[in-house]
Amino acid sequence: MTGEETVPVRPRIYAACLAAYSAGRSHGRWIDALQEPAEISAEIRAMLAASPVPGAEEWAIHDHQGFGDALVSELETVERIAAIAALLRDYPAAVVARFVDGSGAGLAGEALREAFEDAYGGSWEHAEGLAHDVLIEDGEVSERLALYLDYDRLVQDEEINGSCDLVKDGDLIHILWKRR
Repeated sequence: MTGEETVPVRPRIYAACLAAYSAGRSHGRWIDALQEPAEISAEIRAMLAASPVPGAEEWAIHDHQGFGDALVSELETVERIAAIAALLRDYPAAVVARFVDGSGAGLAGEALREAFEDAYGGSWEHAEGLAHDVLIEDGEVSERLALYLDYDRLVQDEEINGSCDLVKDGDLIHILWKRR
């Protein structure tokens, strides 16, 4: 084995007490995002209960780790945080980030997972495999005609026509369908 392997950071958020923040004090807690929403909420309630400002009720996300390029706002719901973290556990981070910042914006919980799984078309090492699986196996192009195709251009045209997003991640090409 050559080089260093990077271990992905487990998704987590830093939930900060807004009452303490407004009073010029720092109070918050790192919370594992790979939990059920109820467990994340319980940790946030415990953090607020331990606040140096009595009766603290409001919180915000002041930092996050392990979410890759997915945009995580300070006011995300615990349902959305948990759903994004679960997708990151099960799918490539670059694909999840593209989806949650695009078609998945505003979705949370099971609705986010269902929409992602409906849109995610899989991954391939090269454009030929992607075009073959998408066009030939779906019956849009015959095997005989496929011998004459420029696969890279076909894949590029699919993206240009707006039917999909192609996400290149390392040596793989992933496809996110828009028309499903």
